[in-house]
Amino acid sequence: MDYLSAALFDTPEEHLESARHYRQIGEFTRSLEHYFAYCERTPTEQRAENSEDECIELLCDIEALIKEITSVEELMKCFVYGLQLFPNNSKFHNRFGSLLIKKGDYDHGVEFIHKAYEIAKKNREPSLAIEKNMLHLKWKAMPRWHFRMLNGKLRNESYRKAIQKALHEGLTSVADIGSGCGLLSLYAEGAKNVVAFEANANLHKKCSKLMSKNFPRIDYYCHKNYSYKLDNMEKPPRDLIITEIFDVAVFGEGILKTLSHVYYKNWVKDSFRIIPAKVTLYVTGIACASLDKKYRLCNSIPSLQLVDICARSENVSYDAESLRHHEYRLMTETEELMTVDFSDRSLVNALLASDEKTFSNIVLEGVRTGHIDSLVVWFDLHLDDEIFISTNPFHALYEPCWEQAIFHCHNPVEISSGDKLSLNVLVAREKLELNLVDSISCPLSSCFRLSEQCIRFLNDKEWIDYLMSFSDLILENKKLTICDFSTFPLLGLLFAKKGHTVYYFCKNFSDAVFVRYLITKNDIDFSHIIIVEYNLYHVCISNISEKLDYILYEPVCYDGSLNTAPISNIMLGKQRFQTQLVFENVTIHFMLIYSSYLDYCNRVDPKNVKPFDDVAEEMNEYSGSEHPDLPLDFPHEKMSNEHIWNPNENPRHIESVTISKYGKVNGILTWFTIVGMNGNKFCTKESSYFNKNVLFLPDTSVEPQEIRKMLCQYEKGPVFKIEFSQDDF
Repeated sequence: MDYLSAALFDTPEEHLESARHYRQIGEFTRSLEHYFAYCERTPTEQRAENSEDECIELLCDIEALIKEITSVEELMKCFVYGLQLFPNNSKFHNRFGSLLIKKGDYDHGVEFIHKAYEIAKKNREPSLAIEKNMLHLKWKAMPRWHFRMLNGKLRNESYRKAIQKALHEGLTSVADIGSGCGLLSLYAEGAKNVVAFEANANLHKKCSKLMSKNFPRIDYYCHKNYSYKLDNMEKPPRDLIITEIFDVAVFGEGILKTLSHVYYKNWVKDSFRIIPAKVTLYVTGIACASLDKKYRLCNSIPSLQLVDICARSENVSYDAESLRHHEYRLMTETEELMTVDFSDRSLVNALLASDEKTFSNIVLEGVRTGHIDSLVVWFDLHLDDEIFISTNPFHALYEPCWEQAIFHCHNPVEISSGDKLSLNVLVAREKLELNLVDSISCPLSSCFRLSEQCIRFLNDKEWIDYLMSFSDLILENKKLTICDFSTFPLLGLLFAKKGHTVYYFCKNFSDAVFVRYLITKNDIDFSHIIIVEYNLYHVCISNISEKLDYILYEPVCYDGSLNTAPISNIMLGKQRFQTQLVFENVTIHFMLIYSSYLDYCNRVDPKNVKPFDDVAEEMNEYSGSEHPDLPLDFPHEKMSNEHIWNPNENPRHIESVTISKYGKVNGILTWFTIVGMNGNKFCTKESSYFNKNVLFLPDTSVEPQEIRKMLCQYEKGPVFKIEFSQDDF
């Protein structure tokens, strides 16, 4: 691209006019050339309002440019040139950083996003979009579950006792496999030497730093890799192996191949110990409607002939859930599945090689009449012959940092008290599998696998009813063209059924198969609903010659955050003033709450990792500013009444909130009201599809009738933030 080739002798103002014209009609390369020419010839302080933002938006929208600029090198030249034009523009640095990360250049992307934040703060500019990007970087850099594990005080104290006990018995050559930030290595105080293995680069760095700081005299080395990928370790063999690479069903994080590799490489002495020494797994059958709705289609939609159809989540193994957060009924006795002695080399290798071979058969006995929709697995982890911890939610030594494994039954199983259910137990591809021997196959002729999001969408009856209310609002007699970006094209199918043309942009192949089935079942002409892979929507839209009449999308994401309107995308720019959104506005609801669960999941409490308080200090550098995707019934206490804020009318707003009781606040629970055509409204508070989001506050003691002023801010993106107003302190 020759940035200044377009109309070299035009005035800057003519360049800007041409840039906006070509952008409007969809000729993005020519538009960018004129934007560059305008910005090149116009000093920053003299540029027209929004002109710089328009150029940056176009430059950063790779989906628009990739159609015309096919060379990646040429595209990067555009961005390098943009850096020369906008060296102090925080929005450009932020969006360029995001693009680099999407392209796989994580390190440079992080640098640009942090630079964007520095520029915004220096210039006192709004920075919510940048802060959101920085939050996503933290989530990507540090697994969220690590905070829960480090807050497992019972787990930590039990491991420390077992490790110190082994050291006092003369086992002082230590290997810590899957060391994380190094807490278990720190518990090996008194060892002669410690070698650790940690594949996560950020955790590896923390592990090495904490060990060097606390025990500079210990012979210590940390490999930045998985142990089973290495041929050699430092100073083998070892007499004490420490590990905690277990998922909720024990085997899913690679414990079998890890120990098999240790034995194959002779990395242990003849007399050695593993902490933990063994694990015992248990299973029971339950009935739980809330868990079943996440896995199985339970709702019906007669107007689409979506009746008596078997549809299940494409998650074919198991889910991690805390039973304490659900209402359920125990339907069977609890039985032991298996016990695995980790020092038994032959057993470890046999399980690793078992694949489709049944490891054991057990029988579950019914304790009441009803149906079983899930099997629940937990385990007792025996660190040695005296010390153990459990993931059993009913046990006094239950460690809440672990959840339980939920194995969903393919179909609900009827059971009565005293009935016997046979269960095959196997370990295949390093995953625990449970198969009911005499389970009845699905009686329905049509069975499908869908994404979890699609299952949740279809099972939210109130949301479905709300959407159905729009099917008769669009009454034009002419043939319409509609773009549907929804998780499931409910309205798209109904409009196609009426003869309108619908483009459905689908993110999941399994969901697309299901939609094709419904098209056939409802006798819809395939020319009336065109299924397009979501990543190709920009190509599709650019080739649509007819006027777009309506855009269908969910203005709220299923995780409880706001969703970007597709109409804001540059590819829809030329259609912008011809297209109507079915959902026209979103208002934000919020209330102050207190929840110890939030801190447990997002911030390490120094008391839980004593005496190594610096572990909390180091890890909390990655603590976020919010917790998305929370169900309404997550553990929390309401500390104020509900408040409503319309960010489109008032993007920056001070709201006075009255405290309702004595206690503390540490979060702001948020949900939304979606406002559609003709004023139809849907509140996501009680929705099973749309989860909730909590914005964090510093722990603050409060009293009844106390007034707290909250600063509410909103930016295009869309991004919003609610925090204590500085005027309140």
